Amino acid sequence: MDADGVAIRHAVLSVVGESLRVAADSQGRFSLPVPPGPRLLAARALGYRPLMWSIKLEPGQQVTLRVRLQELSVVLPGITVTAQAYLPSRLEGFYQRRRTGFGTFLDSTDLARRFTNSTPDLLQGIPGVHMRRTDPFTVLITFARCQAVDRSLGVGAPSNILGPDHVQGSAPPTVKSTVGVYVDGFRVGGTASEALANINPADIEAIEVYRGPSELPAEFMSDDCAAIVIWTRY
Repeated sequence: MDADGVAIRHAVLSVVGESLRVAADSQGRFSLPVPPGPRLLAARALGYRPLMWSIKLEPGQQVTLRVRLQELSVVLPGITVTAQAYLPSRLEGFYQRRRTGFGTFLDSTDLARRFTNSTPDLLQGIPGVHMRRTDPFTVLITFARCQAVDRSLGVGAPSNILGPDHVQGSAPPTVKSTVGVYVDGFRVGGTASEALANINPADIEAIEVYRGPSELPAEFMSDDCAAIVIWTRY
């Protein structure tokens, strides 16, 4: 048993210099036949200091022993662990663009606060982006700087909002109103609503939102008025 009287399972008792040995049971008990005469006994257990003592037995004598082992404390040398944060190379651009101050950026911490089962809902609350759910499967979104409503969350018609200098009867000016969606740097075809609906929010590592042409960086500049850039975890 240990210093507190707790049984030490599988401790080994042996007769030094002889092949006699026995292991304690689950309750720390053992029985070892020892020839009469002077003998040197030893008790050992993993994690405890070995104990040796002498004993002299008479023929036919039975002895009950209580063996207490002291726990062995091992002091290990100090270890210094040096770690360097791992940043996936494809996210380097995300953090570089965030430092410019153009656009809205949501990293993994921001997304955790916005926990939702719908990827479009992650855009709720972004200044200049107004969303309204018309039914359980359709989202109406307005990018204020695009001057148009993109009813499909992606492919929209040119704005019908005419400026004060417009001449009645002439063709209205073409206003870019589509929202481009990029996943891991590649533009996704089809409507944005289709693209976003096919992305599990739990798979998203970061999101960039560019609300108008003046915010679009060179990497995502196209004929779109705005862009939603999604970076996945994998």
